Amino acid sequence: MSPSRPQDHEARITVVQDVESLAELAGPWRDLAAEALESNVFYEPGMLLEALRHLRGLRAWQVVLVFRESRLIGLFPLQRARLGGGTRLVLELLQHPHSFLHTPLVHRDHARCALDAWLGWCRRGSGAALVLCSRITADGPVARLLRERLGSVGGDSIELRRYERPLLEPQDDPEAYLRRVLSSERRRQLRRRRALLEEHGALAVRVLGAGEDPAAWIEAFLALEASGWKGRKGTALACSEDHAQFFRAMVGELHGRGQALLSGVEQEGRWLAMSCHFRAACPDGGAFWFKPAFDEEHAKLSPGVLLETELIRLLGERFADVRWIDSCTSPDNELMGRLWSGRRAIATLAMAVPAVRGRLALRAMALALQGRLVLRAGRRRLAGAVPARGTEPAST
Repeated sequence: MSPSRPQDHEARITVVQDVESLAELAGPWRDLAAEALESNVFYEPGMLLEALRHLRGLRAWQVVLVFRESRLIGLFPLQRARLGGGTRLVLELLQHPHSFLHTPLVHRDHARCALDAWLGWCRRGSGAALVLCSRITADGPVARLLRERLGSVGGDSIELRRYERPLLEPQDDPEAYLRRVLSSERRRQLRRRRALLEEHGALAVRVLGAGEDPAAWIEAFLALEASGWKGRKGTALACSEDHAQFFRAMVGELHGRGQALLSGVEQEGRWLAMSCHFRAACPDGGAFWFKPAFDEEHAKLSPGVLLETELIRLLGERFADVRWIDSCTSPDNELMGRLWSGRRAIATLAMAVPAVRGRLALRAMALALQGRLVLRAGRRRLAGAVPARGTEPAST
């Protein structure tokens, strides 16, 4: 790494590997999240601390903290792995089954200093050859600055994966927005389905108020999610006690801080659909869609879609400070892709530690990736050239 500029000498690195020591820094951590260059609720204390406390199986994690004088200016949650199960050590930004963005938190006024200090630690103190940054905003300010600072010290990177996921940017006129993203036939279909639902009782769209106790809402959500396909598949939160406890603690914490937007469609005391979104502490107006749940007995009448269209209306009426919501879904989510017209690019970036071991590891990864792409392309060509038994090639 190149010699540090005078202001870089002020940066101090602290590595924390136990939850309670990290919890003692929750105050400065929240201040950092509120002044971050880019928002990420999944790396705020209300979400990450509860994940570290409750979720089993998080391997060899550590949190690298960067201080400038007494101010926390950077937070980089990491976990250690072995590349391909071999001997080469890799660091990756910490992830778990309920985290959908891994952009690190860096102070907007000290971002360059924070990233330089972290990259210096990666080279000198981590022992790793590669750093994997999965699910970061591909073209966001942190990723752009990270590539710049990495290049300034002779490092290199490759993009392993990039995709776009739906983004909702509320409009001043929600009805005009819905007319734009939904065809007239689709709107008529949704009105018919709502009328059919109302034949069984009046519908109420509810949003949990800031002063209300979220406990009943939390338990209802856990039960509703577990009643459907996620419960049968064993992936619902309630299927695992540690995941359920994480959800209870995390929602309670974020709701208490005014960061939870908890909503649902209710019919005579029965929830038909529920959804939870979480605002980031950063004042950029960002929020994240965490999880939905719906009553599968009424799936054909689309109570979940009804709830999401009502949310678009509510954002304009009651939550004008929410400027965008990241869907946190896969790019092939047809419903959200149609209903939420914005897009956010997400990428996985592999960075070589600026040293010989890093360059060699990155080269090996690039060759392996190229080989997989060639193999995948060959399989696609074969699939297109050789029709399955009993079928004919699709016409162009």
